[in-house]
Amino acid sequence: MSQEKFKNMSGYKLALIYGYTPNLLGLCGPRKKSEKKIISDFILGKKIPKKKIEKIIRDFRAAYPYFQLISKSNNIKNPLNNKAVMAYWLGNEYLEKVREKDFKEFAKKTFSLKKFPRGSVPHHSFHVLNIGRIGGKLNENLLDVCLVKWGKVRQIANGKSQKVKVLVSGYEPLEKKNGKFYLGKPTEKEVVWNKLLAPELKVGDWVSIHWENVMEKLTRKDLENLKKYTEINLRAYSK
Repeated sequence: MSQEKFKNMSGYKLALIYGYTPNLLGLCGPRKKSEKKIISDFILGKKIPKKKIEKIIRDFRAAYPYFQLISKSNNIKNPLNNKAVMAYWLGNEYLEKVREKDFKEFAKKTFSLKKFPRGSVPHHSFHVLNIGRIGGKLNENLLDVCLVKWGKVRQIANGKSQKVKVLVSGYEPLEKKNGKFYLGKPTEKEVVWNKLLAPELKVGDWVSIHWENVMEKLTRKDLENLKKYTEINLRAYSK
């Protein structure tokens, strides 16, 4: 890209949308207020120097190595390629090109993982279940909200503020029995719609949910992939 500045380049924006809420919670990404503002500005569509955005995304030290692994396995030079980023957060066919041998070595070298569950794929659900946060494992009661989930918008609260409450159905909570995790029966759940992240939303939309915040609207294929790869890693972890 020849321009010094760019905006809304989808892979870059997608990486920051999913990183936005955990960054505000202090779980990952840059800590400086100035950098947090740059993230918000870029999501809003403001022009930001490419190198500055790339540096900020690299500071998400949990997600960025996966982008590198997935892109390399698919012979793509840019780790922030849209489909490579999407593969990690939602899942797509790019995950199928990552050899298990390479993934196992990656997990050991990058995150010092000692026990690798056979059959796992480099999807966000793997990181939640097996790694947690960079500074240590997540508390078990936080695993459900850290996993990227899905839900169908049933009701949107009135209000013109940037953040409003949304009721979704079809939410499958993470549950545990006999030491094994699984997704429970679909239920309703109240989540937050931050219009910065998802400007348009209507009743009937299927959405992805991360840290109890709506991330984006999902296509039918997105929804299928998110369910598929989450289930794959849950089964691998619970063997």
